[in-house]
Amino acid sequence: MRAYNTAAIQPETNNVRPVSPAPVNGNEQQVRDNFTLGLWGGLLVIYIIWDFVVLGNKNLERSLSATNIRTNLYNLVVIGIASVIFINITKVIIVKLAAWNIPGVSWLAEEITPLFEL
Repeated sequence: MRAYNTAAIQPETNNVRPVSPAPVNGNEQQVRDNFTLGLWGGLLVIYIIWDFVVLGNKNLERSLSATNIRTNLYNLVVIGIASVIFINITKVIIVKLAAWNIPGVSWLAEEITPLFEL
């Protein structure tokens, strides 16, 4: 009977400690807060301009009404979710068609696949 070495081989480890991130002081946090506030303010300005130009609302009060804002945000969310789902399902179908090796169809699917790479 032959004896085998059953001890697990341990990988060599590097004794390098991970570097912890530098603490955020008050000034950097203030810059981040200002950036966030500016981002939301910029989005609000873009929304108002979009409402004036695209929808043709010339009345600021009507533009900023809660029902108008709610409807527009609802439409943006629904269209965004639908487009993400459609793009992902289409990509899955095209990859499946490319893998099935159907003459002609697989070639076309392989040619279309790069269009869905982001």
